[in-house]
Amino acid sequence: MIAGPVWLAAWQSHGRQAWLGILALAGIALGVAVAVAIQLANRAAGESFAASASTIVGQATHQLIGPSAGLDERIYPGLRATVLAAGGAAAPVIEADGMLVDGSRRAVLLLGLDPFAERPFRANTAALGGGGGRSGSQAIPIDRLLTRPGTAVALGLPTGPLRLRLGARVHTLEILASLPAQAGAGPVVVVDLATAQELLERPGRLDRIDLILTEDAKITVPPGAELVPASRRSESLARLTGAFRTNLSALGLIALLVGMFLIVNTASFAVVRRRPLFARLRAHGATPGQILGVLLAEAALAGLVASVIGAVGGLALAQVLVALVERTLSDLYTATGPLAVAADPLLLLVGIAGGTLATVAAAAWPAWEAAGTRPALGFPRPEGHRLSHRPWPVLTGLALICTGALVIVVLPGIPAGFAGMGLGIVGAAFLVPSLLVPVARILAAVATPLTWPSARPLIALAARAIDANRSRTGIAVAALAVASAAALGMGLMVGSFRLALNQWLGATLTADVYVSAPRVVAARVGDQPLPPKLVEAFTTLPGVAAVVRKRDSVAPSDKGPLAVVAFDPLANRRDDFPAQPPFSDSAARDAAWTAFSAGGAFATEPLATRLGLRVGDTVRLATPTGERPVRIAAILVEFSSDQGFLYLDRA
Repeated sequence: MIAGPVWLAAWQSHGRQAWLGILALAGIALGVAVAVAIQLANRAAGESFAASASTIVGQATHQLIGPSAGLDERIYPGLRATVLAAGGAAAPVIEADGMLVDGSRRAVLLLGLDPFAERPFRANTAALGGGGGRSGSQAIPIDRLLTRPGTAVALGLPTGPLRLRLGARVHTLEILASLPAQAGAGPVVVVDLATAQELLERPGRLDRIDLILTEDAKITVPPGAELVPASRRSESLARLTGAFRTNLSALGLIALLVGMFLIVNTASFAVVRRRPLFARLRAHGATPGQILGVLLAEAALAGLVASVIGAVGGLALAQVLVALVERTLSDLYTATGPLAVAADPLLLLVGIAGGTLATVAAAAWPAWEAAGTRPALGFPRPEGHRLSHRPWPVLTGLALICTGALVIVVLPGIPAGFAGMGLGIVGAAFLVPSLLVPVARILAAVATPLTWPSARPLIALAARAIDANRSRTGIAVAALAVASAAALGMGLMVGSFRLALNQWLGATLTADVYVSAPRVVAARVGDQPLPPKLVEAFTTLPGVAAVVRKRDSVAPSDKGPLAVVAFDPLANRRDDFPAQPPFSDSAARDAAWTAFSAGGAFATEPLATRLGLRVGDTVRLATPTGERPVRIAAILVEFSSDQGFLYLDRA
């Protein structure tokens, strides 16, 4: 029998129950749409990070980063002379996050720069060093920028008055000129170094010095400072957001996996419905290969159509998703510019190809089962559970589960964990059809004595029906089991996290009033402190029994830059710090606090996990007076940062 009639007969059979095909198309289209949208959002976020880093770092090869108090500006002239003599370049920088006071609450980066040292570093600000040059058609009044307080040049903002919140203070700046912002980067306000020091109340201090160093350059690093490659900032940001972006990608793959289960179920029902047709086609000379080819071609065509629809839908979904991603990244990691979704043809093609291959892979099992249909001219005897008696599903499932466990153990990390978990889910799905019949028989044996005699034949009939159709029922049960397990696992995880978080909040939020300067990025440390006069005013208010002063900053160390929190410990509040054992023991707690008061530190669980720290380990902090070893006295439970903190006595 030629393939043409086989194709025609198979195609005509779809019109009777078109809703099955529509359901399959919808499932795979939704999975592809979610996967494509998440990848587009991830790419937009990555491009925004790269643009922001390029605006800040520019062409610098290294950065001389100061301690929390900043670098003394008096070291700059000598350092610049040394670097220039070796053929390099140097430029001082003051950097701070600000917020527009116009109702939009947009994050703005404030950069204090030396206009005459900028040309080798940042393309967007190189025109500042032109001595009254022009950017496009707009003149840049360098003389007014250098001589008039409260003046600035903006990147990505209009000219005119601008109200900017820096820490606890609101300043009004006059935007003298507007330069184009780099695509994907957020708005930037550029001021003279002296203006930045005045706005931020950092007289005589610099945050860092950007450097372009040659191989011949030899510079002396001041005490408390750190010379780091300029690329470390981008790498650090990529590490910070890597877990977030991996979680998003895993969600997209889960959506595609759910679509595959839907395809398997739909294809299985289609095979059952058309089994008499396949039997008659076999009786008229159709080969198993022809039937298999027709079904796989149907799956490929359906997957292609659904994937194209899903890719187009993913573009629309990405527009909504990037707004949520932008808000999350700006709140937790760094201030970003508006994320722009670009229709990357390669990514769309990968999504379409992935959806099509996933559809073909999901339909392969039912198609193989249909290809083995015996020839018959009448109504063939059902053969629904033939494949489930073979040992390969069980062996495949066990192999996938073992491989997933091996991946999790051997390859630590979030991506490996997701990969191992995915293999375990697929492996468990392979085991379900084989386990379904024994479980059904056990349940029937247990339920039979407990029911009325008239209902017992129905229970036995249900158990036998499951045995007769296990290859199809098993797939449906596997899909339901995966969905139920995911829902139960998420519920348990959220419930456990909520319980632990409530306990942590109850133990740490013990004060009546908290006062802090507004933060542009919630998880950012080292922002502008409260004015000292305001702090003293709070301590003298009537009814204030105690005041705990807290200051956070980023300190260089032998473990890299660490977020350090210094506070005033109160003797009657020592039980407020939830920690890992043996800190819960009173004697161990007293010993830990004694070590803390003597110059030790408390490390939070995220920091200890990330750096492999244990009680008794030593971290060497770079301070203005030289390197200082700090011993870890306890590990604290902490939920406010995924990177963790190092707690020190403020004294």
